[in-house]
Amino acid sequence: DSVIIDSSLQRLEERREVDFHYYPHPRPTEAEVAAPARAVALAENANAPTYIVNPPCEGAEGEVRKGRERGVPLWVETRPLYLYFTSERFSEPDGPKYAGQPPLREQPDVDCLWEAMATGEIDTLCTDHAPWLFEYKVFPGMDITKLRPGVADLETMLPMLWSKGVETGRLTPNRFVELISTNVAKLFGMYPTKGHIAVGSDADIVLWDPNDTHPVEAATFHTACDYSPFEG
Repeated sequence: DSVIIDSSLQRLEERREVDFHYYPHPRPTEAEVAAPARAVALAENANAPTYIVNPPCEGAEGEVRKGRERGVPLWVETRPLYLYFTSERFSEPDGPKYAGQPPLREQPDVDCLWEAMATGEIDTLCTDHAPWLFEYKVFPGMDITKLRPGVADLETMLPMLWSKGVETGRLTPNRFVELISTNVAKLFGMYPTKGHIAVGSDADIVLWDPNDTHPVEAATFHTACDYSPFEG
């Protein structure tokens, strides 16, 4: 919600509280709850299928849930950054490298997202790939007025989700496939050509070794991005 964000940022600037560890403050959860609440209301009024991205707080997900209970046609996407980190990361010396929009939230919000992915309240996981070089993402003088949001996720999204989702028992292998392939193909009109293994479908198949183990090293990435929030 831009009105809440702009007024919150203005108050922080007036108080000169612009150091990066304040990043969640001008984007409070109230702003994050207000936006999907408005989107759900518009979708309900127009009976228009609506795709909502990046609701990392429990309250925002709750607004979608209430709309669905009323029969509003809603689908939800989340992204990896919100599944593994909380706002405490912003206090680290390289805290800006974790910046996305909205900001990272708290552990109950992380737990809510995992539960929503397991139960089907979240339909897709997508990269929101933003391959900043580290020098442009984290630099001297960085503060909450000079944000460069987003991280590179193309090569970490699937192994991280398998490791922290399937291997921990939070997700079944079938749910893993639905989140990253089948549901995406269905929502965007590509199923069953994509997102399905059958005669007549495209042979886009990944052979997955669930026992493979290796550290995340940005130096090995194919993307030009030279860092990862999951490094090591």
